[in-house]
Amino acid sequence: MEKFWKKTVEFVKDCGKELKHVCVGILIGAILGGFLVYQHTKPKDPMIAGQVPGAETADVVLNQGVFSHTAAEFEDVILGKARENTELIVMEQPITMATTITRAGLGNLAIFSKMKNVTFHANGLYTVDLSEITRSNIKVDQNARMVILQIPHAVLHSVNLDVDSMEFEDMERGLLAFGEIKLTAEEQNSLESAAVKSMTERLSSEASMADADKMAILKVYEIMEPIVTTVASNYHITVIFQ
Repeated sequence: MEKFWKKTVEFVKDCGKELKHVCVGILIGAILGGFLVYQHTKPKDPMIAGQVPGAETADVVLNQGVFSHTAAEFEDVILGKARENTELIVMEQPITMATTITRAGLGNLAIFSKMKNVTFHANGLYTVDLSEITRSNIKVDQNARMVILQIPHAVLHSVNLDVDSMEFEDMERGLLAFGEIKLTAEEQNSLESAAVKSMTERLSSEASMADADKMAILKVYEIMEPIVTTVASNYHITVIFQ
């Protein structure tokens, strides 16, 4: 009987050791399982996952306008800059034109007539009136991160004649023509007006206006691009005509 109890006690002790190992294994498994479940279900850190509460992806956030910019944010700065640059000079085009002054002599005969060639110099100014820009001319393409600005076409604003640079060539005379050609104030004004009219027609050619439009796009871009990137560094501007 005594041997039986000894064997029983030893058996219980051995079972205790086995149960201890089993319990430890179960405990470790439970801890690992709980940790994995927690990692799978816990909220992700927005700074790490690129998300914010209520948004599944960064793209959703952008589409909701969190990091996008509305047209209104650009309108005030663009319109303010436009007011500073009304009648913006976009191109200057020098031009030269020669004409002939004739004084017909007695009976309109060549031998009594006198002629003198005169060369006029002027500068044509092409401008864009930015005061015509309104809020309706400013659009924003969120997908392309682009501000679209519509401007009027360039116009020939003025032709400025440089009277001081007029060049007079030597006069040509008929055999019996004497003296210089002298113009009255009225004749001088008429001659200058005719020169300006002729220059205006040349400067208004299709090719000249196309060149002015190209410069208009470039000049307005150079002015507006820096203020657009000041509002949002990842946005840019494109300039088109109304």
